[in-house]
Amino acid sequence: MIDRRRFVELTWDAFGVVALWLAAGVFSTSEFYRRAVLIGGEPHWFHVWLFQTASSFVWAFTTPLVIAIAERVPHKQNRAAGPANRVCWGRCRLRR
Repeated sequence: MIDRRRFVELTWDAFGVVALWLAAGVFSTSEFYRRAVLIGGEPHWFHVWLFQTASSFVWAFTTPLVIAIAERVPHKQNRAAGPANRVCWGRCRLRR
């Protein structure tokens, strides 16, 4: 049985994930709508909003699954320490 404190914490985490994806949906709605108007289309605002919000909710509900899988998959500790993963911006050379 889960205690009340943990339940409240998980509930707020869930609301946070949904809120972030909903904000992303609103942003992508405005971007899609403005792009469609710019190229000469006449999209209905509600249809664009409905599609983008639905796709955002799909991402919101799959986020916990992705996090759970990522927590269970083992990964290497020093993976980013290699020379191929270093950002050089053209100033350094890789040793062979």
